[in-house]
Amino acid sequence: MKSIAELAERVRLTDRVQTHPMGSRFLEGSPEAWDFSALPTVLIAYPADQVVTVSTHLSLDEIQSELNRTGQWIPFVPGVATGLPDHASLRGFLDTRLPHPAVGTFGSWRDWVLGATVVLASGEVVKSGCRAVKSVAGFDLHKLVLGARGKLGIITEVHLRTWPLASRVEGESRTAPHGLWVAQCPFSRVDAWREALGDRCLEHDALSGQFWGTGEVPAGADWVWHEGQPLPEDRWTRRALELFDPTGKLN
Repeated sequence: MKSIAELAERVRLTDRVQTHPMGSRFLEGSPEAWDFSALPTVLIAYPADQVVTVSTHLSLDEIQSELNRTGQWIPFVPGVATGLPDHASLRGFLDTRLPHPAVGTFGSWRDWVLGATVVLASGEVVKSGCRAVKSVAGFDLHKLVLGARGKLGIITEVHLRTWPLASRVEGESRTAPHGLWVAQCPFSRVDAWREALGDRCLEHDALSGQFWGTGEVPAGADWVWHEGQPLPEDRWTRRALELFDPTGKLN
């Protein structure tokens, strides 16, 4: 595939599409993979505005390396529970939207994505948002597809907020242990959770109340995600699925 239009037409003619967040491809329930490497690559940084426009088939490593040359970075801090390695495609991070160890300080993908180009299950190409950090250009519909595991549409390009490189926080990418979970507790219970977990606490972010650990999850969690399980769908996501993909084409 050499263009977004070609991708859109292929999606329109395909009965079922399965996303694969580890790389720039889509599977159709067969050995054939859709190669995104020939799609036009966009990576334009606007350091003065602290924004970058980028194709989602690029890896996070590639994007960070290019941004570093302009004195910018995306404040995604690697850790044991980010869900994907840094060499995964940007689309993989957007589709899963798992938290990272500095989400309380910098926010997460939902805060950074200012606009997006998305291919819907119908084959229609839609755009939402824009490059401006403060915009009144309609509803932020692109936020619906973030964390939807590719079920609402294929994100092909995004406008992202960036941060000065001077604010960079170093993190260490580590292989997640078996039985990993991610959970968020009320702020008032952060100290109690930290004490209860002890060595089973792999990482935590005191500002957001998010913990990464193994074994039993302490009581009182606002939400919990266990390794290997799909992220829970709220009623807004279920309603969006009915509107954007009623036939369940995007698996």
